[in-house]
Amino acid sequence: MSAGRKPLAMPQMADPALDAPHLDGALSVMRESAISDQQEQVSSAFDLGRFVGVAQLARTMSNFSAAAEIRAFEEINKSKAFKNLPIRHADGDFRPAENIDAFCRLVFGRGYKAMSDSKVMLQQLGEEAYENVQRLGLNRAQLRLLLTLPEDERMAVEEAMQAGGKDEVVTLIQSLANKLDETQAKVEELKGELQATEEISAEKTQRIEALQRDVKRIATAPPDRVLAELQAEATRLHNDVRGGIVGQLRQALAALHAHGETHESRPLVFMAGLVGQLEQDLLALRDEFGLPTVDRGELAWVDEA
Repeated sequence: MSAGRKPLAMPQMADPALDAPHLDGALSVMRESAISDQQEQVSSAFDLGRFVGVAQLARTMSNFSAAAEIRAFEEINKSKAFKNLPIRHADGDFRPAENIDAFCRLVFGRGYKAMSDSKVMLQQLGEEAYENVQRLGLNRAQLRLLLTLPEDERMAVEEAMQAGGKDEVVTLIQSLANKLDETQAKVEELKGELQATEEISAEKTQRIEALQRDVKRIATAPPDRVLAELQAEATRLHNDVRGGIVGQLRQALAALHAHGETHESRPLVFMAGLVGQLEQDLLALRDEFGLPTVDRGELAWVDEA
């Protein structure tokens, strides 16, 4: 019965010799990728370690560039690899810092904010001036005064920092800052005077415009109405002047008289001069307009007005 049966076909097996190149290629790619990742990590750690070394060297060497410390801080701050870099702690153990502030305190001896402030100060002053500031040991208050100075005055201070000592530089900064304050105070005073002048000018303009409107209105109004308005305005001015005489001026004369009685002094001539001046002014008005003399009864209309 088996004579007529066809033999079963055996499955073809892959030839190991044929797949070896593909397998070697895959393994080679995997090795290169692993090596590349490892090299990148080593390179990052090496760079970070280099900047840390620069920062520590700048801290320990007093004659080392102060700006180099800030440059190292900038590079370290850009990198996040500090989380994986062992740093020697106060207990002597090497382990990564908990955060960037702790890292800065271990490496630079100052916190992150202080280092950031120093970075801003370096940008504002420039490297040479920053070096001189650090060398002289100027405090924050003195630095703030220095930064408020105009460019010309700041350049004068920077020249003094190169040749002089701390006391001379601080004295110069304070002197220039005081002059700047005086100048600013004078500017504010002038601004106030200018504003007052502008307000007075605006008031004068409003009065002039009002008078111009009155002139136009009077030019077109009936004579009787114009006369009534002019009399009303003259009466108002008369009442103001009379009120000043019988009110404020009388009180001032009474105070002078009382002082003379108390201290046995007689300022009668001075008082008479004030009243006499008013009499002369009134007589001048009477002569100018040829006004007749009227008695009290004829002035009743003024009081009624």
